[in-house]
Amino acid sequence: MLLGLLFTLAAAAPLQVAEKPLAPLPKEVRVDDVVVSPEIRPAQVVVSPDQTRFAWIGRDLNALVVVVDGKAQKPCDWVVGAKVEFSGDSKHVVYAVRKRGKAVMVVDGNEGLLVESISDWMLSPVGGHVAFAAKHNRQAHAIFEDVPGPPYDFVQLEAIAGKGTLAYLAAKGHQQTAVINGKEGKPQDLVSDIRLSADGKRSAYVATSNGQTRMIIDEQPGPPFDTISPAVFSADGRQVAYLAARGSNSVVVTPIDAKTYPGHLSNLSLSADGSRYLFISSKDAMDTLYIDGAPAVTRPSIISARFSADGQHIAYVIQTPTGHSAVIDDKPVAHFDQILAVHPSPSGHSFALVGQRNGKSLIVVDDRETPEYDAILGRHSPVFLENGIRFMALKDGQVVGVTASR
Repeated sequence: MLLGLLFTLAAAAPLQVAEKPLAPLPKEVRVDDVVVSPEIRPAQVVVSPDQTRFAWIGRDLNALVVVVDGKAQKPCDWVVGAKVEFSGDSKHVVYAVRKRGKAVMVVDGNEGLLVESISDWMLSPVGGHVAFAAKHNRQAHAIFEDVPGPPYDFVQLEAIAGKGTLAYLAAKGHQQTAVINGKEGKPQDLVSDIRLSADGKRSAYVATSNGQTRMIIDEQPGPPFDTISPAVFSADGRQVAYLAARGSNSVVVTPIDAKTYPGHLSNLSLSADGSRYLFISSKDAMDTLYIDGAPAVTRPSIISARFSADGQHIAYVIQTPTGHSAVIDDKPVAHFDQILAVHPSPSGHSFALVGQRNGKSLIVVDDRETPEYDAILGRHSPVFLENGIRFMALKDGQVVGVTASR
């Protein structure tokens, strides 16, 4: 029945687009059959959250170079983690480089504290604060805004939220601890999956000590389980939930209760205010989407599901014999060879579906779709406008800024 509906979907009405060519994507350059500059692939293009800026990492025979908005920055020996990011407000571009055997963070072309090595770094979602994990004088530090934290044997950045609340795992000897906003938690045998609420005021992490594994929420331990998945906070930070297992029992732990469900559980998601939750249960080669604790739909394969911003609508993606189909509130809305992402609008009920058909990429919003492009660039959601969306795409070898409207 459902597959029949999918095949008879009316073609979505087109969105009207305005395109602005920004820069050509570099092609491979060879000299005497030697590659002196490799091709930049669409997946290597980094796009700012506001969908107006772009960057990639290029290379020639002598050095690596970060290119921002089409302009080459200072060459370097290596870009740590092959990673470049824009700040949450899209005003700053950040990356870490190795130069002459040392490492340094670079913000808008300006170099910071020189250290022995940098293993990873993070940006706050607001304000452009930078944290990085580094070795300095043979000791590991989490460094925030160029101020080193205490020395440890090992540090691993886990999360940064709000206006600059940093959470990281720190190890000293045979014990580990969660360090959140500069405060050490109780020493544990093992710490993992530290999560922060969006405002940075709450925390949760998985800890194992004396053979027992528990979720630690705001430094208060929960009941022991055999395995625990990372905690999920609601967007407003007031509610937190997680999936766990004890023996053959799969459990969903919410602020209200801990309830057992059949099968293997995954894809836990909360509505923005935390009043609703959903997850997928996999059992006997079938997937069931549970909504607010009750089974809602069963299919051979449900790939993902999430709430709209207002919490009143649910979009989910199913695998079909011919590709991926998106369903919103049990109504099939689009079919693709592959759905790459489902982005809810920041407010209201809309979703943007990024997918591929016949080797081309496009976005469907409500009952409208964009033209096809060679690729939709970046990992961020398109920017939702009053009458459409803004995004970046690749078209005929050019990076283009696209505004699509009804």
